[in-house]
Amino acid sequence: MEKIAENDLAFLYHAPLEKQPEPLIYLGHLIVETRRHTTGWDQLTDQEGAAVGQMVARAARALKSVVQAEHVYVFGIGHNVPHLHVHVIPRYPGAPRVYWGIRVTEWDAAPRGGINEVDHLCQRLRQFFDTAIPTFPPQ
Repeated sequence: MEKIAENDLAFLYHAPLEKQPEPLIYLGHLIVETRRHTTGWDQLTDQEGAAVGQMVARAARALKSVVQAEHVYVFGIGHNVPHLHVHVIPRYPGAPRVYWGIRVTEWDAAPRGGINEVDHLCQRLRQFFDTAIPTFPPQ
Protein backbone atom coordinates (compact mmCIF):
# COMPACT_ATOMS: atom_id res chain seq x y z
CA MET A 1 0.00 0.00 0.00
CA GLU A 2 1.38 3.40 -1.05
CA LYS A 3 0.49 5.82 1.76
CA ILE A 4 0.19 9.38 0.58
CA ALA A 5 -1.02 11.18 3.70
CA GLU A 6 -2.17 10.32 7.21
CA ASN A 7 -3.33 11.74 10.49
CA ASP A 8 -4.33 10.28 13.85
CA LEU A 9 -7.76 9.20 12.55
CA ALA A 10 -7.40 8.31 8.85
CA PHE A 11 -4.99 7.71 6.02
CA LEU A 12 -4.89 8.09 2.24
CA TYR A 13 -3.33 5.61 -0.15
CA HIS A 14 -3.40 4.55 -3.78
CA ALA A 15 -5.60 1.55 -4.58
CA PRO A 16 -3.44 -1.57 -4.45
CA LEU A 17 -2.42 -3.41 -7.59
CA GLU A 18 -3.12 -6.88 -6.24
CA LYS A 19 -6.86 -6.27 -5.98
CA GLN A 20 -7.20 -5.40 -9.64
CA PRO A 21 -8.23 -7.95 -12.29
CA GLU A 22 -5.82 -6.50 -14.87
CA PRO A 23 -2.04 -6.20 -14.46
CA LEU A 24 -2.39 -2.42 -14.70
CA ILE A 25 -4.37 -0.16 -12.39
CA TYR A 26 -6.32 3.04 -13.08
CA LEU A 27 -3.85 5.72 -11.96
CA GLY A 28 -5.09 8.11 -9.33
CA HIS A 29 -7.63 5.76 -7.73
CA LEU A 30 -7.14 6.83 -4.13
CA ILE A 31 -8.69 5.44 -0.95
CA VAL A 32 -9.30 7.14 2.39
CA GLU A 33 -9.62 4.72 5.29
CA THR A 34 -10.20 5.25 8.99
CA ARG A 35 -7.61 3.93 11.41
CA ARG A 36 -10.31 2.60 13.71
CA HIS A 37 -12.26 -0.29 12.29
CA THR A 38 -15.73 0.88 11.24
CA THR A 39 -18.08 -0.58 8.67
CA GLY A 40 -19.90 2.59 7.68
CA TRP A 41 -20.37 6.34 7.98
CA ASP A 42 -22.89 5.89 10.78
CA GLN A 43 -20.19 4.48 13.07
CA LEU A 44 -17.78 7.40 12.72
CA THR A 45 -17.29 9.84 15.55
CA ASP A 46 -17.71 13.50 14.61
CA GLN A 47 -13.93 13.89 14.74
CA GLU A 48 -13.40 10.91 12.43
CA GLY A 49 -16.03 12.21 10.01
CA ALA A 50 -14.32 15.59 9.91
CA ALA A 51 -10.87 14.00 9.40
CA VAL A 52 -12.14 11.76 6.58
CA GLY A 53 -14.00 14.64 4.92
CA GLN A 54 -10.95 16.90 5.09
CA MET A 55 -8.71 14.20 3.67
CA VAL A 56 -11.16 13.55 0.81
CA ALA A 57 -11.27 17.27 -0.03
CA ARG A 58 -7.49 17.53 -0.02
CA ALA A 59 -7.12 14.37 -2.11
CA ALA A 60 -9.54 15.80 -4.67
CA ARG A 61 -7.53 19.04 -4.85
CA ALA A 62 -4.31 17.03 -5.24
CA LEU A 63 -5.77 15.00 -8.12
CA LYS A 64 -7.00 18.15 -9.87
CA SER A 65 -3.53 19.65 -9.59
CA VAL A 66 -1.22 16.68 -10.08
CA VAL A 67 -3.03 14.65 -12.78
CA GLN A 68 -5.14 17.53 -14.14
CA ALA A 69 -8.35 15.64 -13.36
CA GLU A 70 -11.34 17.11 -15.12
CA HIS A 71 -13.59 15.96 -12.26
CA VAL A 72 -13.08 13.94 -9.08
CA TYR A 73 -15.60 11.36 -7.93
CA VAL A 74 -16.03 10.24 -4.33
CA PHE A 75 -17.63 6.85 -3.73
CA GLY A 76 -18.34 5.08 -0.47
CA ILE A 77 -19.32 1.75 -1.96
CA GLY A 78 -18.31 -1.85 -1.62
CA HIS A 79 -19.15 -4.83 0.48
CA ASN A 80 -16.09 -7.01 -0.10
CA VAL A 81 -14.30 -5.75 3.00
CA PRO A 82 -16.29 -4.83 6.15
CA HIS A 83 -14.40 -1.58 6.66
CA LEU A 84 -15.15 2.01 5.60
CA HIS A 85 -13.25 2.87 2.43
CA VAL A 86 -13.88 6.13 0.61
CA HIS A 87 -12.76 5.98 -3.02
CA VAL A 88 -11.50 9.25 -4.55
CA ILE A 89 -11.17 8.78 -8.31
CA PRO A 90 -10.21 11.26 -11.04
CA ARG A 91 -12.00 11.56 -14.34
CA TYR A 92 -9.41 12.34 -16.96
CA PRO A 93 -9.99 14.88 -19.75
CA GLY A 94 -11.54 13.34 -22.81
CA ALA A 95 -13.42 10.58 -21.00
CA PRO A 96 -16.58 9.83 -22.97
CA ARG A 97 -19.79 10.58 -21.10
CA VAL A 98 -20.65 6.87 -20.99
CA TYR A 99 -17.70 6.46 -18.55
CA TRP A 100 -18.65 9.31 -16.25
CA GLY A 101 -19.63 8.37 -12.73
CA ILE A 102 -19.35 4.86 -11.39
CA ARG A 103 -17.94 3.50 -14.67
CA VAL A 104 -15.03 5.98 -14.75
CA THR A 105 -12.35 3.29 -14.25
CA GLU A 106 -13.67 1.27 -17.20
CA TRP A 107 -12.44 3.79 -19.79
CA ASP A 108 -9.66 1.99 -21.69
CA ALA A 109 -7.86 5.17 -22.74
CA ALA A 110 -7.43 6.43 -19.16
CA PRO A 111 -3.91 6.48 -17.71
CA ARG A 112 -3.01 3.09 -16.23
CA GLY A 113 0.18 1.73 -14.82
CA GLY A 114 2.03 -0.83 -12.80
CA ILE A 115 4.00 -0.51 -9.58
CA ASN A 116 6.53 1.99 -11.01
CA GLU A 117 3.84 4.35 -12.30
CA VAL A 118 1.90 4.10 -9.03
CA ASP A 119 5.07 4.83 -7.03
CA HIS A 120 5.87 7.86 -9.19
CA LEU A 121 2.33 9.22 -8.91
CA CYS A 122 2.30 8.70 -5.14
CA GLN A 123 5.56 10.63 -4.84
CA ARG A 124 4.03 13.53 -6.77
CA LEU A 125 0.86 13.44 -4.64
CA ARG A 126 2.90 13.35 -1.39
CA GLN A 127 4.88 16.35 -2.64
CA PHE A 128 1.61 18.19 -3.28
CA PHE A 129 0.42 17.38 0.26
CA ASP A 130 3.76 18.45 1.73
CA THR A 131 3.96 21.78 -0.10
CA ALA A 132 0.50 22.94 -1.15
CA ILE A 133 -1.64 22.38 1.91
CA PRO A 134 -1.18 22.26 5.66
CA THR A 135 -0.38 19.02 7.42
CA PHE A 136 -3.08 16.99 9.16
CA PRO A 137 -4.85 17.93 11.36
CA PRO A 138 -5.13 21.70 10.96
CA GLN A 139 -3.94 23.72 13.96
